[in-house]
Amino acid sequence: MLSITRMSLLCASAVVLMACQETGKTTNGINNSSTSSAFTALNQLKQVQLELADTSEKQELGLMNRTSIPENTGMLFAFTEPRTYCFWMKNTLIPLTIGFLDEQGVLRQTEDMAPQTLSTHCAKTAVKYAIEMNQGWYATHKVNIGTPLLHIK
Repeated sequence: MLSITRMSLLCASAVVLMACQETGKTTNGINNSSTSSAFTALNQLKQVQLELADTSEKQELGLMNRTSIPENTGMLFAFTEPRTYCFWMKNTLIPLTIGFLDEQGVLRQTEDMAPQTLSTHCAKTAVKYAIEMNQGWYATHKVNIGTPLLHIK
């Protein structure tokens, strides 16, 4: 098991890969080492910015009280151990879609989340990571369940 400090360093150097499928083809992209994350969308490398929530304080605050987040921007929740984590939208003003990822960084589930609601959105299986993006982002970019998203070096 990794310490929070080591996990932070690993995630900071992580390359996030989104292999999107188009007409049966899967393409993986890796960006240069100066960028912490990248998505491959429709066979094109697309950089995204992921704010890292790796402490309990950052995870509790999440994306609360923000009126918007830029396109292709989200929040990566990195947990110390795999569990069935739950999220809610209290004081979150924008609609989001959360992607739950297993220990290997594979997308296992997505959930749309309505703003300012108290209903919980829980992982159906044990996960170690979650990525919140603007609502509909995963569907728009054809990122499907089973897609490897995180590659930690």
